[in-house]
Amino acid sequence: MKSKLKHLSIVMYIVFVNICSANIDRINTLDVTCPANITVEEGTKLDSANIGWPVIVRNTGGKPTITYFDVTNKAKCPQMVDQVSRFFTVSNGTGEQVRCTQIIFIQHVDIYKIRVPKDTTIFIL
Repeated sequence: MKSKLKHLSIVMYIVFVNICSANIDRINTLDVTCPANITVEEGTKLDSANIGWPVIVRNTGGKPTITYFDVTNKAKCPQMVDQVSRFFTVSNGTGEQVRCTQIIFIQHVDIYKIRVPKDTTIFIL
């Protein structure tokens, strides 16, 4: 319950910041395309080189910086899929910010996907 409240408070904070920082008269010079949601197999590296990275489509406001943080939700056994919500923030030199979210599903490996070379001996204790 505490983790759900923590995740809810993070999402509410992001929504609040987006609403408060919106300015109708301001012309946006920062346009970003976020990486698509993806499913990977257990054991795959979750670095952005493998999973995806926001693409800056348009930026006339100075050097951009990209930061992110992850929120992990472990799955219950019947689902066999963990979920990582990756929250990206892209900022430019003029202070504009664009936020987006990528969902990474981590599919658990089952016994049928495990491969053992023929010359390997497995001891069960």
